[in-house]
Amino acid sequence: MVKKCTCTTLKGTKCKNIVGEKSVDKRFCHLHQQCEKIFLSSRAKKKPSPKKLPPKIKTPSPPKIKTPSPLSIEPIFRLPSKTPRASITPPKHALKRPINSSECENIGGRKNMEDAHILQTVGNWNIYGVFDGHGADYVSKWLRNNIEDEVKYLLFANNVKKIKNTNKFSNDFANIILNMDENIFKNTDNFESRYKVSKWYGGRLMDAGSTLTLALYSRISKYLFVANVGDSEACIFTESGIIDCAKTHKPDDPDELKRIKAAGHFVAHYQGAYRVDGNLSLSRAIGDFKFKVDKDDDKIYLGEEAAITAYPDVLFADLSKQKSDVYIYLCSDGITNALNEKALKDFDSNIVLTNNIIELIKKGMPLQQICDTIIENLLKSASNPQYLDNMTLLLAKLV
Repeated sequence: MVKKCTCTTLKGTKCKNIVGEKSVDKRFCHLHQQCEKIFLSSRAKKKPSPKKLPPKIKTPSPPKIKTPSPLSIEPIFRLPSKTPRASITPPKHALKRPINSSECENIGGRKNMEDAHILQTVGNWNIYGVFDGHGADYVSKWLRNNIEDEVKYLLFANNVKKIKNTNKFSNDFANIILNMDENIFKNTDNFESRYKVSKWYGGRLMDAGSTLTLALYSRISKYLFVANVGDSEACIFTESGIIDCAKTHKPDDPDELKRIKAAGHFVAHYQGAYRVDGNLSLSRAIGDFKFKVDKDDDKIYLGEEAAITAYPDVLFADLSKQKSDVYIYLCSDGITNALNEKALKDFDSNIVLTNNIIELIKKGMPLQQICDTIIENLLKSASNPQYLDNMTLLLAKLV
């Protein structure tokens, strides 16, 4: 009987000897060459049936713990599928805001909310801003949406890590605000056609303006710069009392009155307040370009010589040596006007508001609840709520 071997595959390298039932390399199998022809002829007539293997016993595998990768985390801002990622910027309100800060605003008795504000961080700096719009919300909303870029330019133009010359920084701060006034004017469309056709100097955008109260605080050097344009308030205080307050600008102030008259305008007392040309109850503002047009040559004066100038007063405070907690509040004149209505005309509204805030802080009330409580009390105590102005209040703990 001829011994045969069966190859598992012609292309394989193993050859099984039927007698020995051992798998050996076919190069060393002496029966391989002899049986190869027989195997090929038998394969052509009948295919060998596959060998049945015993069933495999499936052992349960341990459960896989899925760890989310950075790409699988749900994004905060959903991007449209057809819009490239590089062209998407997050909304302003979702950007990082300073810690220990609060805000509250109310429309009052007005039809539209023309106030705007910002709470923002840029690097190691905190930004607090209140913009009280009048005539329209165009200027106040423009300031809220563009103030961050202007502040970035200011910070990176100076040595933001260590400011040696605070006077230079204050001057640069003031010039940045003047530049913003000029940029708003350049973005006013069809200025020529507007003020030629209109009843007085301008159309709707020429009548729009806004105050600006902007505070920049360095968390490293503990330096605080507060720029104020108009009659909004800013006050720095501790639980012991007021440290300093930003200067407000009213038409009856002697220095302001001198500039207004030199620009060819006048101040008149009307409806319980001194007003420029019997209209505007503040002497400095962003926008209000109809007060910046010279009546003789129809030229725009956007500098310090304008009747309603945008040049700010900048307050500087070094808080690095303060041992107690330091706070700051910024508010629109809707808050102070409501305080004056409550038979407080014999007292400074800053002192009254600061004392109320200090009393609530000593009671352990959170800052956000303090803002809500103050505006709620002003709304309840108003004799004529329908005459209340827009109200905005920011409160923050600095040190």
